Amino acid sequence: MGLAQALPATAPANPGKAPRKATGLRPSGAVPVPISGHVGADDPVITIQGICDAPAASKTAKPRPNSTSASHKAADCKTVITRSQFERLAAALQPDMTPSFKKKLAELYPTMIIMAHTAEKRGYQSKPNFKELMEFSRIQILSTELNRAVEKDAQEVTPSDIEKYYKDNPDSFEQVTVDRIFIPKGRRKQAPNEKSSAETAEESAESGNNTMKNEADALETRAAAGEDFDKLQKEAFELAGLTPPPSSTNVKLTLKELPADERAILDMQPGEISHVFPESNGYFIYKFLSKERKPLDDKTQEDLKSKLSQQRFQQTMDQLHKSFSATLNEAYFAPEAQARPQRPMPVPRPVPQAGTGPATTSAVAVRRPALVPVTTPAAPNTEVPGSDNHNPGAPPAEPQR
Repeated sequence: MGLAQALPATAPANPGKAPRKATGLRPSGAVPVPISGHVGADDPVITIQGICDAPAASKTAKPRPNSTSASHKAADCKTVITRSQFERLAAALQPDMTPSFKKKLAELYPTMIIMAHTAEKRGYQSKPNFKELMEFSRIQILSTELNRAVEKDAQEVTPSDIEKYYKDNPDSFEQVTVDRIFIPKGRRKQAPNEKSSAETAEESAESGNNTMKNEADALETRAAAGEDFDKLQKEAFELAGLTPPPSSTNVKLTLKELPADERAILDMQPGEISHVFPESNGYFIYKFLSKERKPLDDKTQEDLKSKLSQQRFQQTMDQLHKSFSATLNEAYFAPEAQARPQRPMPVPRPVPQAGTGPATTSAVAVRRPALVPVTTPAAPNTEVPGSDNHNPGAPPAEPQR
């Protein structure tokens, strides 16, 4: 079940077609590169005894006394899945599937085959829902394949694409070298006689915040006087009752790493001290040192490649969705319409008065129709919540209201 939750919703288990001597289990396409040298491409990796439609009995085998033909069928019938067949299946389900997931798939797959085989014998493929489920599975699989193709194309980012973006967006790669002090908001230390009531705790927190704000103002004055930032940082943490950070106060920050109201430090002069910047969890004080352009090193290139890939993927999807529109009939899908169906209520018969009818006569109880929970149609490329991942065509389970 854990594997079924993690695998894509497009698992190719066919609920209505059982394998015939493993022919239904042979995915087409190129055989992936072997990962185990001692297991050949045509060597079996999964063998299921007792599953086949027409077992090949030995011509020379003779039935034993007191044995039935069914027992011979079960003994001679088996389904064999080779390594190449299994690897094609794994690649179709999830490209670059890890060995641990392959093992879980191998443990789950025989159960799915046995259940599909049994379902076909019971004629489930002729049920009214089967056609609808198969069509939904077809749509879901095609949607997932398109999503994979768009994602793969978006990842084709060349070095020239990265260099062009780097040159065309110089402001995005500006970085500053600063000394920075962080003063935590609120004190962790408690006085020995401090009460534990909520009111006392709130008053203590407010008092601590005021203390740390005053400390931040005092540290700004001392920083402007030329005191060492590492020393001031240590004092701020000790006053707050926290362990001072081991890292230095000297940092390099890009434009996107600075909050919008703190980007004014980009216009400061070397050696200039900023005022106190309040944040939700504390206060910042900066000493501007220098400003330069971030170099196009390996890490920057990797970050840009990921960013450009995401942009291309989103652009393609946006263009795809602009080509159509969908409208839902809210009169049908509105929760109120489903929760309160407009039905005429049955009229109860009048209760007979004493002495006017049999003593067993009573009023007819009015039964309200049961509430029917509603599920929202699944968007493309999303797994249907509550669906059976063993069967990609399974309908969504109704949520508990």
